[in-house]
Amino acid sequence: MPFFLFDTETTGGGENDRICQIALGILKKDGCDYSIDYCKPPLPIGYGAMAVHGITEEVVADKSAFDDTPSAKLLRSLNTANSVLIAHNAKFDIDMAAKEGIVWNGLVIDTYRCAKHLIDSESHAMQYLRYSLGLYKSENDEEAKRLKEEFGDMMNPHNALFDIYILKKLLFYLIELSGDYKKLIELTNTPVLLKTMKFGKHKGESFEEIAKKDPSYLRWLRDNKQDSDQDLEYTINYYL
Repeated sequence: MPFFLFDTETTGGGENDRICQIALGILKKDGCDYSIDYCKPPLPIGYGAMAVHGITEEVVADKSAFDDTPSAKLLRSLNTANSVLIAHNAKFDIDMAAKEGIVWNGLVIDTYRCAKHLIDSESHAMQYLRYSLGLYKSENDEEAKRLKEEFGDMMNPHNALFDIYILKKLLFYLIELSGDYKKLIELTNTPVLLKTMKFGKHKGESFEEIAKKDPSYLRWLRDNKQDSDQDLEYTINYYL
């Protein structure tokens, strides 16, 4: 059963945006084999995306199209029913891969969803957890030194390579909390019962409180929210 870390950097977060960098880390008993490639997307990289990952048009100007990169070919070879894809906010990366013609057929561990189940935190973004869980304290390990030697400035925050390096640390932290990887697969497929509202006029209040004093707002939010948020919908239905 292959387990691999997966992350993408993209031209943006919109419906038509595409991948401009892809990274995979194949987990093995004695370590991790990394594959990382920039690729030239079929549309320009948005300035907002550049501000996050620092990948400019100049960086990808002479790169191959996604399909022609070694990492894309590796991902296709791993797309089997018994492979386990590990990503933070996995739906985003899986949806991006689907735009490139790779519809994922295997199992998924979403460390973002699992962290929401297992860790009481103000934020579950990976860079937040990197600091709040102390993962940054071991970033000068031998693996980091090897990756810096091999890939140079790709080992920077928000680069896909650095992100899967941190993702590996987060995965092992979550396995310790949950017991094993099978539990993480289960949690990935289980909606999270949220505690407090993160936005809107009731920001900071508990869903239990809101359901008692303003249930009509929760009904309106459930019926009118544009983006699909499984955890929010599950929580609203639970308290209503």
